[in-house]
Amino acid sequence: MIIKNIQLKEGFIGFLILSISMTMLLINLASTLEMSITTPSQTFRVNQSDTINHYLGVENKNPYPIQIQIQPPEKLNIIFHNTLNFTLQPNKTRNINYTITPNEHGNFTHFIGVMFISEEQSFGLQAKINLIVYPNQKSPFWMLSIIIILGISLIIIFFILSELPLHKRSGFLIHSQLPKGLTSTPKAYQAVPALQENEE
Repeated sequence: MIIKNIQLKEGFIGFLILSISMTMLLINLASTLEMSITTPSQTFRVNQSDTINHYLGVENKNPYPIQIQIQPPEKLNIIFHNTLNFTLQPNKTRNINYTITPNEHGNFTHFIGVMFISEEQSFGLQAKINLIVYPNQKSPFWMLSIIIILGISLIIIFFILSELPLHKRSGFLIHSQLPKGLTSTPKAYQAVPALQENEE
C-alpha cells in the first residue's frame, strides 16, 4: 500500500508539472502573436456630397499565416473593394480598399473591427474613423474660394484703374455723376453754368 501511494503521488506530481509546462508553453506562444493595423486612426473632413476613398492596412509580423476577418461598421455607408475574409502570410501587409459616402453632416466616429485568428488563439483590434462632414452650402472650402475670387477681382479692377490716365479717370467720375438723361461730355457739362451767367 505504501508503494502504491508513493507511485500515485509521483504520478500526480508528474501530471501537475506537465500541466504547468504546457500552460507556460501556450502563454509563450500567445505572447509571440504579433499583429497590427497600419491605419489605426483616420480623420476625414469632407462635404456631404463628397466620397472618401481610402484603405485599411493590416500586418502579420509572425512566422506563420494568420486568418483575417474584417467587420464593417453597422451605421456607416462604406463599401469594401476586397474580400473581408482572407489568410495573411508571414511578414506580409495587405491594404483593404474602401469607399465611404456620408449620409448626413456632423461629426461621427466609427470603428472597423479586425479579427486575427491563429491555431493558438484569436483576438480583435479596431480601426477608428473620424468623420467631419460639412453641409454643402456652408463648406469652409467654398467660402474660402469665394473670398479668394472676390479678392482677385478687386485687385484686377484696382490695377486697371491705376493704369488709366488721370484725365480719363476724372472724366469717368464726372460722367458717372451727371443727372439722369444728360449724356454730354464732362467738358460740355462744365460749360453749362457759364452760359447761364452770360444770359443774366
